Amino acid sequence: MPAAGLADERAERVGGLVRDAFAEVLGARLEGLLVHGSAMAGGYIEGYSDFDFVVFMRGELEGADSRSLQGRLGDIDRGPFGYLQISRVVDLDDPPDDRRLLIEGGYASLVGEYPAGWPLHDASSLREQGAEVLAGLAAILERGYRHWAAANGPRRTLEVRYHMTSLKPAVRAHLVALGEPPLEVWTASYGELGRRWSAREPDPGGRFERVVASLPGAPSEEAGLGDELLALIEAIRDAHS
Repeated sequence: MPAAGLADERAERVGGLVRDAFAEVLGARLEGLLVHGSAMAGGYIEGYSDFDFVVFMRGELEGADSRSLQGRLGDIDRGPFGYLQISRVVDLDDPPDDRRLLIEGGYASLVGEYPAGWPLHDASSLREQGAEVLAGLAAILERGYRHWAAANGPRRTLEVRYHMTSLKPAVRAHLVALGEPPLEVWTASYGELGRRWSAREPDPGGRFERVVASLPGAPSEEAGLGDELLALIEAIRDAHS
C-alpha cells in the first residue's frame, strides 16, 4: 500500500531537512525513512507535538553516524513541532522477529517504502495492542506516582510530557474498547480523540479536550496539568479493572 503524504507544507519542510540529513550521512545504507503520527495525520499541537519517523537501514546506527546527524539536525528550525524523534532504527540485515511496525494507512514516505512482505498493524492487531496497553496501566501509574511526587523544574516539564505519552495510547485503547473503529482511532489526532471520547463519555472526554487545548502549558500550569493527566489515566484504568 502506498504511503499517504505529510500533514501540510510545514511538515514537508521539516521532513525534507530530516531526509536530506539521513541521506547525506547514511548514503546507500539508508533504505527507508517513514513518518508516522501527527506529522503525517495532521492535527498536531504546535510547539508540542513531535515529528516521529522510523529509519530502515543496512547495518546499525553507529556513534559516528549519530554525531554526524546531530551536527545536521540538532539546531534546525523544527517548527511547528516540539522536537524530532526517531521511533525506531531497523537493521534490515538483522530484522526483528516482530515485523509489524506501522499501521496500515498510517505512515508517509520520505525515502523508500515499507519492507515488502512485512505485515502492517490492522484492526485485529490494534485491538490486541490496545488490550496490552490497558493491562499495563497499573505499572505506568506506579512509575508515574513515583516520579511525579518530587518532580520540579525541567524534570516536571518532562514528566508532564511522559504523562501525555502514556495517556494518548490509553485513550486510543479505551475508545476501541468502547466500540470505535481501531484503524481510525489509532491514527487519529489529539483533537479527534477528544471529540470521539466526549461523544462517548462527556465528562472524561471533555476534560481530555481541555487538557489538549492547554498544551503546551506554561510552567505555572504544569502542576495542574500533570495532576489531571494522571487522573485521566486512573479513570481509564478504573474503567477496565
